[in-house]
Amino acid sequence: MNIEPLCREVAASLWAVYHDRPAATHLIWPAKRDDSTRVSEQESKILITQWLERKGVFYSVETPTRERYTQKGNASLSARIDVTVYGSRKPADRVLNIELKAGTSGLEAFRKDFEKLLREGVPGLWFHTLTKASAATWSSIEEKMCEAFDRVPKHTEAATHSVHFAFCVLEQPMLVEFDLDFSADWREHLGQRFHVGQGSPIRPAWTPNAAPLRATAPRTTASSYGGTQRKALVYMPSIEPKSFIHLSTKGDSYRLRSFGGARRPRWTERDCKTTTELLAHHPIEHEVNVAGERQNLESELAYWAARVAELNRKYGIG
Repeated sequence: MNIEPLCREVAASLWAVYHDRPAATHLIWPAKRDDSTRVSEQESKILITQWLERKGVFYSVETPTRERYTQKGNASLSARIDVTVYGSRKPADRVLNIELKAGTSGLEAFRKDFEKLLREGVPGLWFHTLTKASAATWSSIEEKMCEAFDRVPKHTEAATHSVHFAFCVLEQPMLVEFDLDFSADWREHLGQRFHVGQGSPIRPAWTPNAAPLRATAPRTTASSYGGTQRKALVYMPSIEPKSFIHLSTKGDSYRLRSFGGARRPRWTERDCKTTTELLAHHPIEHEVNVAGERQNLESELAYWAARVAELNRKYGIG
């Protein structure tokens, strides 16, 4: 199966929906309670299955694996493949396994899906949706890929097929894609192919608006303070790649706080004197509004440490 047209047409559809282009499908990005956009792998799953349907290709979703996996606890069980493509109606005629990701996933999430793509003995596709992608984002992804493959060495050595990687960035639309052939030395080629893909990404013919219509959550105004204030737990990988941190702003002043991360408890970035500079230099990948949580930041350390730990687990960070 030719994977590249699938990836490129699905990416084009995701971009059109995100930027409200005239050619966008009726799919929309849902809003969270704080009105920020929820970006997940579900949108790419829908568009991929619609593409397969249009092409008259047989497929299934949440397909039970042939192999058994120990991914939680001690039990060895069948896992699930997000989407499987078939050469015919025969369930055994699997020609492509697709795993989907969105946002910044943790190392274990990478490892589990890589193990499935390698062990099933079927060519694979990893399709990863990112709202934004900075240099720190790409560096983190490459590092996680290398370490995840290193954690399943017997499967990388035994694999005789390839996996196609596609990273679809929404806000500044680009598609980075490349193949890894595990019948050869994947370590020798991963860095080279990853960087070549970054250097020559696929982009749409149109230019996006400077500010996408649904790019970020609105700031909140707290009644006990004058002016516009933001209180949020945020994941800013270029500042703290291993944990959520607390961001508070008032006008164009800001303060960052860490609760159990690698940074000091309270600080501002040396190269960012204002909130505007901070957000321009260090994009937020995940944001949770905590303006309604009135716990004191200085005296309720255990509460905030638990909230940060909860979000790190939820988003697979650390």
